Amino acid sequence: MGEELNFQKAARQQRIAAEISAAKRERDFYLAQKALLEGQNDKDAEEEAEEVPGSDADPGPKRARQYGQRAPKADPVMDPSTLGLSATLLSKIAGRKAKAVVPESP
Repeated sequence: MGEELNFQKAARQQRIAAEISAAKRERDFYLAQKALLEGQNDKDAEEEAEEVPGSDADPGPKRARQYGQRAPKADPVMDPSTLGLSATLLSKIAGRKAKAVVPESP
């Protein structure tokens, strides 16, 4: 009987400890999200304060990002100026050159 009571007491303590740790995790997550949101609000307030009051000109997007593009490569099928495969490369891929079969004339 005493063992069963000790087991139930230990199980109850573990359950309570798990609930407390889950509540702490939830609290920490909530506080982190709140601090993040407050930081964003502070940043937005600073940006609004930097704007000149009374100017009606639309400055455009606040953060316009431009990304450079690479020049396109020439298409070897469509562009005749591109280099084709060299004979040495083809011979390495296909093996030795086959002798040309010349039909005999009668």
